[in-house]
Amino acid sequence: MEMYRIRTKFEKIKLEENMEKLLLQTRKNCRYPKHKIIEIVKKVSKNYSNGGYTLESVCKNAGVPYRTWRDWWIRYYANRDNPEHKWYFLAEVAGLWENAQCIADSIKKEELIEAAETMLMKRMRGWEYKQTTTTLKMKTDKNGNERLVPIGYNIVNKLVLPHAGLIQFVLKTLAPHKYGDCSNKTKSNDNQTGNFRRRTIEEIEAEILELEQGY
Repeated sequence: MEMYRIRTKFEKIKLEENMEKLLLQTRKNCRYPKHKIIEIVKKVSKNYSNGGYTLESVCKNAGVPYRTWRDWWIRYYANRDNPEHKWYFLAEVAGLWENAQCIADSIKKEELIEAAETMLMKRMRGWEYKQTTTTLKMKTDKNGNERLVPIGYNIVNKLVLPHAGLIQFVLKTLAPHKYGDCSNKTKSNDNQTGNFRRRTIEEIEAEILELEQGY
């Protein structure tokens, strides 16, 4: 047991030494000339503005560690008003990088809106899914140990009904002239207010189809 502790400690020391060497080598390899940095910034900006990629992945594709990339811009923005500073040369491509970030953010927002609209439509329409339940039974194996084993499966179709409140909200938002607040109008004898009344599933589906075709 004592030999095992000594060997483990020795391996730990060697691992720390190797990590230090690797870190020094990485720092050495990350020393880029100015023209190379400009080329990398242009490549990263172009790929990042296309959307669909993380900044870490486009940095890796351009051959620069993400931390190095981040350090470049930290140093630049800390002294970007000083033309004499050694990192002021990044001003040449700073606008390109800032524009790429704006485009990437815009693409992300569009993707989020699209995903939200898809989920919204799913909640409005409702959906079906299959639910599987497993029946277990305690059995004893040949060694005398008890364990649970599946003896049957039951698959049931489940239905999630359309969300009535969400449908009403969407109708009032997209067509306020037709489904807006009509509380100031004269109430009918059955206490229904304008067009905003309780509808059947068939009527709701017809309204959704009408909205999809009109918008």
